[in-house]
Amino acid sequence: MRELVVLSLGGTIASVAHEAGGLVPVYGGDDLVRGLVLPPDVRLGALPLRTLPSPALSSDDVLAVRREIDVLADGGVSGVIVTQGTDTIEETAFMLELLGAAQRIPVVVTGAMRGADAAGADGPANLSAAVAAALAEHDPGRGVVVAFADRLHAARYVVKYSAGVVDAFSSPPVGPIGWVSEARARFALAPTPIEPLPVPSAPVPPVAVVQAGAGDDLRLLDALPDLGYGGAVIAAMGAGHVAAPAMPAVRRIAERLPVVVASRIAGGPTTRATYGYAGSELDLRKAGVVFATSLTASKARVLLGLLLADGASLEEIERRFEAIG
Repeated sequence: MRELVVLSLGGTIASVAHEAGGLVPVYGGDDLVRGLVLPPDVRLGALPLRTLPSPALSSDDVLAVRREIDVLADGGVSGVIVTQGTDTIEETAFMLELLGAAQRIPVVVTGAMRGADAAGADGPANLSAAVAAALAEHDPGRGVVVAFADRLHAARYVVKYSAGVVDAFSSPPVGPIGWVSEARARFALAPTPIEPLPVPSAPVPPVAVVQAGAGDDLRLLDALPDLGYGGAVIAAMGAGHVAAPAMPAVRRIAERLPVVVASRIAGGPTTRATYGYAGSELDLRKAGVVFATSLTASKARVLLGLLLADGASLEEIERRFEAIG
């Protein structure tokens, strides 16, 4: 008998219409798994850890999931499925990936775009696909997987590209690494394995994300240290560019905090030596920033926060972004 456990955190997959209006997460783990059709040799348990909308989930909540995965692996569980809201699935999955959550057993993250009581609710189908992925032969190099609309995405690449359609996730530039057909997961690709980060014992410091725009001087950057931020991510234009008037603020903040430059385009990556005008990647490199390469700004925020919690130097931060991004 193989045992899987659903760790539920809330989100749309656990939400129903509230009498005051709008969807509210109320379902616990047992409500999610009730009625699912399973193979005869599989038992599916449920453990509700949180009942929150996904924007409310913090690093501490994800760390609690990471610790629980180790407990379940020690207890002989065959795989773990994490359910939560879709707004921050890519951040949760990526943080679990960075912390080596899938080294010992399969870890699959899923959710839903429609509430549990909606017509055509997609939660049960996504959960069934997640079960299939969790039952697949364990490959530690595959890492954490996001199962959605019968597609299987690597945590490193997955992004939520739409706020409205049921098939809301994609994985630029590589695409899904697998799919589910006839209740069986089929994997065609696996990302290059990454060196896991240690699970932080200290709190993860806050990291600000500031988006650059045409002509923006990014004066907000100057306020970040006094607001308690431990680092900053600039969601830059194109392949990693800011307006020339922003460079003085970038230079000042880079002297005080670690700064990572990502592209505000989901399909990245940042470049290193293509453009040489004021505010280009060559100019930013001289200012002492780190480039996120293919990581989105939201994932760069997750990685930088974990590295800062571990006390990483700027050189180590740059090395990790080059290796992971």
